[in-house]
Amino acid sequence: TQIVLSEAGTLTSLYQTQTSMGTKYGGTYGKYMTAFNSITNLLSHCLSAHSYGTDDPNNQLVSVRQTLKSQLAANPFWRYWQSEYCILGTAGPGRDLTMTTALNVSRVIWADLAVANASAWHWWLSLSQADYKDGLLYTDYWQPGDTETLYCSKNFWAFGQWSRFIRPGWKRVDMTSYANVFGLMSAAFAAPASNALAIVFINASATNQVIAPDATGLGAGRGIAY
Repeated sequence: TQIVLSEAGTLTSLYQTQTSMGTKYGGTYGKYMTAFNSITNLLSHCLSAHSYGTDDPNNQLVSVRQTLKSQLAANPFWRYWQSEYCILGTAGPGRDLTMTTALNVSRVIWADLAVANASAWHWWLSLSQADYKDGLLYTDYWQPGDTETLYCSKNFWAFGQWSRFIRPGWKRVDMTSYANVFGLMSAAFAAPASNALAIVFINASATNQVIAPDATGLGAGRGIAY
């Protein structure tokens, strides 16, 4: 049995003291990456946190995760799990089955995996009854007698582009060419015991993109088969 002690509501809590929480509850909150140093022998290596509040591509999306990555490099005992996310705030209310939410969510997944080096990523609900951007699938069924409806969102398929092809145990490999949060983003993962390589691309722009990955460091005679 492994104990995962941290379940932080924000990514910044992993490396910053949360003074507002301390003032409200009269204790010390945050900076969990170093707060547990004296008991690391008792804990899982996972620090879990949520991506809420740091998902704006105009400012915090990349910068917060770059800081988190550097903090993890300085504290190599830990690995980061993104353990809960859906669309919150003013954008949360109202179902959106379109590509708008799908691309916004996929961009957050990309930032957590490709920038912050998250080793796990969790979405909030697989099936939702709410008029909210919190599900992959939706239903209007609440009680016996209601019509048994099921609606599939584009977010379901966008999430599947990560979860279906990138499997547990795969290792991320660097892709430095595609990191435009308003254009083309990419992340690549290699299987641990085979020649399989999965690359996920996200095009957040309104124009078509031509993609031709150039793989280096694979060894003599090896390359990507399209």
